[in-house]
Amino acid sequence: MNSTRRASDIKEPKKFHVELLKYYMSMLGSNEGYIIYQLLMHFGETPSKSFRITMNSQERENQRGRLIMKVKFLERGRESGNASLARGVREEDPSLNWLCKDCPYLVDCKRIQDVEVTASQLL
Repeated sequence: MNSTRRASDIKEPKKFHVELLKYYMSMLGSNEGYIIYQLLMHFGETPSKSFRITMNSQERENQRGRLIMKVKFLERGRESGNASLARGVREEDPSLNWLCKDCPYLVDCKRIQDVEVTASQLL
């Protein structure tokens, strides 16, 4: 997995990059993968930074199970026309909230989340 960053260095990979790579690894049955960032503001000899990600067979199976569940939630929401049945980006990883900025479903998503918060407070 390769990504470009406007930075001179990066200390650790983004959580959603690790998660995505682990999904790929689980589908391919791979024990290891690498996330490579190209650092656009680094002007030295090594303008990239790589992170090795490893998973054992049980971790791969768990990751694959999570992916299957995400697909099932998405399919259920799509088939029923009820977006609240699909898990939103905001629920998965708050650092991905920037993806919501231009989303055509943002208003509906916030409304669904407000209803869920209110319901959970009543319980």
